[in-house]
Amino acid sequence: MDGKLIAEKRKEKGLTQDALGAMLGISGKAVSKWERGLSQPDEAHMARLIDLLGLSVEQEMVESEPPPTFLSIVRNELFRILSVGVMIAVCTCNLMGTIPGDSTAVSIGLSAAVFCFDTMVREK
Repeated sequence: MDGKLIAEKRKEKGLTQDALGAMLGISGKAVSKWERGLSQPDEAHMARLIDLLGLSVEQEMVESEPPPTFLSIVRNELFRILSVGVMIAVCTCNLMGTIPGDSTAVSIGLSAAVFCFDTMVREK
């Protein structure tokens, strides 16, 4: 759960960190750590926290998922491009007769194709 969301909802309810902590059976300092992102609520407190703050489970789940970073997107696309490139190169060389069909390079090409297909399927 996002710490900013906890702080926002707590303030909307007019609660202090100590008051929210007391309702959960923990200290206000623990709530402060959640809000600053230094720690996360454990499973024992999560259901009660969602109830106290008036959140839906869906809202908590959607807002707690971090957005993909630029570097993770570039990394995924780079792997996909390299996989397709290897696949095309190996298949082309195989069709031209440059490498034999039972070569290890064909296995690499097929592996790259499977990897590429797998990453495309996972995103959908």
